[in-house]
Amino acid sequence: MTAFVSAPDIPAPPASNGHGQPGPRIAILVVAPPSDIAALAAIFRADARFHLVATATSAEDARAKLSLQPEVVLVDTRAFANLEAFAAVFGASSRSLFVILPPQTTPAIIAAVREIPAVRQVITEAPNLPALAGEIYAAIQADRHLSLTANSYQTSQGGPRSAMVGWRCIAVWSLQGGTGRSTLATALALEAAERRLPTLLVGLGAPDVVPLRLGFSGPEPNLMQWATAPTAEQLKLSVRQFDVLDVLAGFPDQGALDGYLPQAMQAQQGIPALANTAAHAGYAVVVLDVSAPEMAAPAISAANTLLLSTLPTPDGILAVGEASRMVSDFMGRQHSIPLDGVHLLLNRVRDSMLAPDEFMRSFSRMATHTPPLAAVIPDDPRIDMARTQFRPAYNFSEPLRQAMQRLGDSLFAPPPGLSASTPAHGGRPAKVWRLGPLRIRR
Repeated sequence: MTAFVSAPDIPAPPASNGHGQPGPRIAILVVAPPSDIAALAAIFRADARFHLVATATSAEDARAKLSLQPEVVLVDTRAFANLEAFAAVFGASSRSLFVILPPQTTPAIIAAVREIPAVRQVITEAPNLPALAGEIYAAIQADRHLSLTANSYQTSQGGPRSAMVGWRCIAVWSLQGGTGRSTLATALALEAAERRLPTLLVGLGAPDVVPLRLGFSGPEPNLMQWATAPTAEQLKLSVRQFDVLDVLAGFPDQGALDGYLPQAMQAQQGIPALANTAAHAGYAVVVLDVSAPEMAAPAISAANTLLLSTLPTPDGILAVGEASRMVSDFMGRQHSIPLDGVHLLLNRVRDSMLAPDEFMRSFSRMATHTPPLAAVIPDDPRIDMARTQFRPAYNFSEPLRQAMQRLGDSLFAPPPGLSASTPAHGGRPAKVWRLGPLRIRR
């Protein structure tokens, strides 16, 4: 039995919208076993920053109460018969989850719960409930701030662009170091694959980090194997699978990149030829992780969409400005990327950096053409956690996942007639259904 540490029901000060005025309260659903639901509910019922929309004491009750659209859910897993029952209700939830686990929970189960994308915090010791309420409030207010700053800029620019139908070859690139190119490219590819679009992720690093971050056993097979016989058949032999995503690893070392570089723009073995081969092989989306600077020109020549990742800093403004100029001026006739096919991704955003609207205002003053801001991704520590566990950050970080979903809505129109039951990859059924920490193989 989890011992709750409570405090007198003293109302907290009302939420603020950042301008000294009361802001909207946070709608919260509290789920706990019958023995502890009263103590939990009392804290949030008395706290003026929250609106307690409902309480629930079982899996069925929690599933029904989610229809009330709470912004956040505090859930004690002892209200569920087992982990599978908990994951069945919350594994695919878009609500922010704060999860209380019994003190005796094993590290494996703790790690599995943390892997659920919506989980913001896992509590394994007796919580101080007033302090926990403060942590929940701070986390949700930070999310709201990022959403408002991103949306205010998009609204001022006429709103996000509509999705385009057709084959996509997307280059994710930056002139600035440490912008998370590989993390973003992998996340976008996984988002496309989860939409049942046949997707190929191509690493262009040296040494390429994509195989390591996806937990593959080694650097081979890779792009070099395809280059020996640049055909659709050889491409199929050179890719590896991560769930329903196909991955073509990049260069195992700098020497391999140097050896391939003279061929990188060639009609038979170059990156544009690779993209063309992937299209003939049936891929609807190709994502190029342009991690090696030498691969920028070949990748841009192959792409019809460009995502420029950057940090919201003055250095980032200069890097994005120079990158945009290179694409529009120096390579103006060497690619098929239209002006509205170039988008900005602000990554690792935190309070100590420029706000998204500040970044875009400064950028627009120095650039002749300002690409639209397509996504704002907060600096989430779970991304680093994913790297240490050799797993994609898309499966760990809910802010990253939500940003990729919004970006996917802009980039990927639903293919005509494609339903949730349609097999992926030209008739190959999806190999894994995800349900939070559970993997159900079909």
